Amino acid sequence: MTTDQELIRRVAVRMGLMNEDFTPGDEYEQFVTNHVGWVLRNTGFIRSISTEEKAREYVNDNLPD
Repeated sequence: MTTDQELIRRVAVRMGLMNEDFTPGDEYEQFVTNHVGWVLRNTGFIRSISTEEKAREYVNDNLPD
């Protein structure tokens, strides 16, 4: 939701979804499979970070360097 491609890349690599070269990581396929259900169960959270600013703030507060 941040639309910041570098931030998205950093988060994806940190989560193991993408490798450093931005190819799919070991966890990518399982994440995609589980993500649809997660989205349906967490609409309130998604609404709470629905702007670029709120999403960036959430990531910065919750993803240690």
